[in-house]
Amino acid sequence: MSFFICYKREGEYRLDKKEYEIINVLNHNTLLCNDNNKKELYVFFGKGIGFKKKRGDIFVENNDIENFLLALEKDEAIKYKELLEQVSSNKLIDVVQEIVYKANEAFNYKINAKLNLTLLDHLNFAWQRQKNNIIINYPFLDELRFIYPKEYDFSKKALHYLKKKMKPDICFDESELGFLVLHIHAALKNEKVSNVLLNREIVYTCIEFIERKFNEKIDRKTIYYSRFVKHLEYAIHRYKKGIQLQNVLLNSVKDICKNEYYISKELNIILKTKYHIDLDENELGYLTLHIYNLKNRNK
Repeated sequence: MSFFICYKREGEYRLDKKEYEIINVLNHNTLLCNDNNKKELYVFFGKGIGFKKKRGDIFVENNDIENFLLALEKDEAIKYKELLEQVSSNKLIDVVQEIVYKANEAFNYKINAKLNLTLLDHLNFAWQRQKNNIIINYPFLDELRFIYPKEYDFSKKALHYLKKKMKPDICFDESELGFLVLHIHAALKNEKVSNVLLNREIVYTCIEFIERKFNEKIDRKTIYYSRFVKHLEYAIHRYKKGIQLQNVLLNSVKDICKNEYYISKELNIILKTKYHIDLDENELGYLTLHIYNLKNRNK
């Protein structure tokens, strides 16, 4: 995925100054540009960067850019341009850009610029679904509130803003809150939304299995549940990146938490069979500790 974020901080400019030819002013906050060699397409997002600009002007990355500049490059810029041709509401385009701008501020300028593309695509499709009275609910919204609290809080405000600004054209259903949380989280972690959804499915599969082994329901609102989920997500991430951990407590864990270690090994068989994820002993040792805490703190 190709993107960058540049911003000022304490008078320092973080990228070398570059010049681009404007080929289209999409709105006051968005420019479609070519680089100097006219080989690559870019979409730049920034407050007011399109004001009084016109086709053929030169856009310069400089210190006049306030706070931040988000950019989509190459294939993603082309996809965004094509998406704009499919979206009939300019209001929706503007509202999504404002949400992304606010998200980037709220999360310390760590938002992936692709959120402009993915969120607009999702909400445009959601609008079409609602016209046909098709509502899709995300079933694990309560869990998201505890696992991703910052993303959840921001998404609640974003949904309120979205509903307010889009009246009377459409009133987005409250069911969109869960999907907003997932999109914001994916943009923060520089992941595809589909990968975030897959991780949620894996977590749900693992928790269901553990509940069957415990023969009781696990409280999703505890810190121990949140820690288990985040550890499992990081373990999956490390596996995919080929990162290995050393667990100096492994032998002690095997000895003290025999039943929980056996459960972690059974979980790994499920992960390997269903999702092609094979965690090593060190990861299973850490997972065992979290399973132990789930079991004993759940009482």
